Amino acid sequence: MSLALVKAELLKFLADKSPGVFCLTGEWGVGKTYAWNALLKQAREANSIGYKRYAYVSLFGIDSLDGARSAIFENTVASKDAGKSASLETLQNNTNFVLKTLGRKSLGFLQNNPVTEGYSKIINPIAHLLVTETVICFDDIERRGSNLAIRDLFGLISSLREQKSCKSLVILNRNELSEEDRVDFDKYLEKTVDALVEFDPSAQECAEVALEGNSRVHIQLRKECVRLGIRNIRIIKRIERASNEIEGILKDFEERVRHQGTHTTAFLVWQTLSTDAPSLEFLEQKRSRARFGMINADDLSVEERRWNSLLNDYDFGEIDPFDRVILDGISKGYFDKERLRAEAQTLQDKLRSQDREGEFHDAWELFHNSFDPNEAEIVAAISAAFRNTINSISANNLDGTIRLLKDLGRTRVAKELLAYFMANRIADRDFFDLSHQPLGAPKDPDVVAAFQQKFNSFRDSRDPKDVLIKIAKNNGWSNEDTALLRSLSVDDFYKIFKSTKGTDLDRVVRVALDFGRIGGIKAEDAKIAQVATDALVRIGKESRLNARRVGKYIAL
Repeated sequence: MSLALVKAELLKFLADKSPGVFCLTGEWGVGKTYAWNALLKQAREANSIGYKRYAYVSLFGIDSLDGARSAIFENTVASKDAGKSASLETLQNNTNFVLKTLGRKSLGFLQNNPVTEGYSKIINPIAHLLVTETVICFDDIERRGSNLAIRDLFGLISSLREQKSCKSLVILNRNELSEEDRVDFDKYLEKTVDALVEFDPSAQECAEVALEGNSRVHIQLRKECVRLGIRNIRIIKRIERASNEIEGILKDFEERVRHQGTHTTAFLVWQTLSTDAPSLEFLEQKRSRARFGMINADDLSVEERRWNSLLNDYDFGEIDPFDRVILDGISKGYFDKERLRAEAQTLQDKLRSQDREGEFHDAWELFHNSFDPNEAEIVAAISAAFRNTINSISANNLDGTIRLLKDLGRTRVAKELLAYFMANRIADRDFFDLSHQPLGAPKDPDVVAAFQQKFNSFRDSRDPKDVLIKIAKNNGWSNEDTALLRSLSVDDFYKIFKSTKGTDLDRVVRVALDFGRIGGIKAEDAKIAQVATDALVRIGKESRLNARRVGKYIAL
């Protein structure tokens, strides 16, 4: 039955002034109680509840009929307060009503009789006798105590209808009843219940019920929860609370960063709480490889293929540092605000960088997309976009820009842009390493010379000894490593060898000498071995003992 029809039936049930029994069943978490309370509030505000009293009774843990009767008595409120929690004040009002009915003499007896336990054993049965024309909601039947039988409970509900003119709503998850309880439930259902409704709302209906606000977060969450197919109201409300908190932390960032925060939070809260969601192990170990075709579909289980499809549809790649902060906050129960803002700033900078890349791309489109005589317009657009997007421009794009300008005879503009790039491009030493260009080294000689000069201007602050030990352990080196080692003098190697002890000594010596023994080594790198050899010769001349030691490596 659709949510609209369920609402209509429940509102009609509340407004009707005749006794009856209504049963609402559905899976845990789909919002049966939540929907009932929302409709109760609606009926209360419209003054359309047929009876003057209302009681909400959770049977969770209640183990006897006396306990159920006491719960009705303790939780009865006036219909104008229906949906609000019972309090000590309402309990006192109910008790006073019973005592007035018993009379003043009975009150004195109950208060002074030492045999009775506070007079509850006497007052509760009498209180039950006075329960009439009340709307009673019995919730959590499947979680009642083991000594409260289904047949006894339905006997009480039947008695309330037939003898007390009460209306009862029974809320439960029928699928969670034991086999024995389900037999009893089906048996007494036919005899006692006037209407049985299966509460099975769609994800769209659950989102609309649970997310009633019109803020940016609520509007987005209704879409996100539907995309994830979430039908558990408790999870949706957890998503709402976490998303509102994230929104508050990120309130000073661009809307697209806050949008990403909501998008990520919705998914990760669901992932944490739902058994249907992709596992964290899959997200961290397989998602990225599956996304880029590094894992064959046959290597994924049926469930993992379903997860992969869902993540694609939801537009969720893999967990990045921004996501990780949110996930940690969900797990711990609080968010690290400073860490989250720092990652949000990184994300915002990345998005703005992508914007700038788009500006540079658009400028080049003037060149590629027509044969118009618009050279001046092209040069002006590329030059302006180049300056605006400098920190997004790769070495390859720089090379292409400089060569185009030179081909067009705009040598002065090319020189100015190259100088501007080298002075203002924010990048580390590796960016200017010509041997580590993913799209190939620049070809323009002026760009090549500028990159080499910039690369050599960086000071390598690493300890050469640590570099030698790292090369020994990794059995490999980088151009940055060899550049540092080439800068060492005989005195530098002498100090390194003399200061190194233990097994590290053999490592650093052999690595230094290997540059003269391994085939394919560049001539400039082979000089490292020669300088190291000269340092060993000096050490060997210091004493007969050191001569024997050095003899393990070179001939003296």
